[in-house]
Amino acid sequence: MRPGIAEVGERLWAASGALAIVLFGCGLLFGDILGSDNYPALDARFEEVRRYSLDNRSEVHALAFLHTLSALALLCFATSWGSKLCQTARFGDLQRDRVNARWGAKIQFRL
Repeated sequence: MRPGIAEVGERLWAASGALAIVLFGCGLLFGDILGSDNYPALDARFEEVRRYSLDNRSEVHALAFLHTLSALALLCFATSWGSKLCQTARFGDLQRDRVNARWGAKIQFRL
């Protein structure tokens, strides 16, 4: 039996978490390994960062593009998990209300 549209959508949302990691790794690959120089350290001077950015313009653009896509994929993943948590909480509230209504009716009947 073929999966429904909802199942396929859930799988795509879940896959966006893995996609975020892959895109972030590809950005680091372009920025550090494939560039002519190593990516500057976090505490590097401004001149060093500027020189790297000017000398490796295409690698810096690829890094920025892939990290932006990675951030969007991570946002999709976080949104899907937030939605699942809200649905779970609502389902728990419904179950609790149903149990309370059933036991409340039995308690009132016995009184």
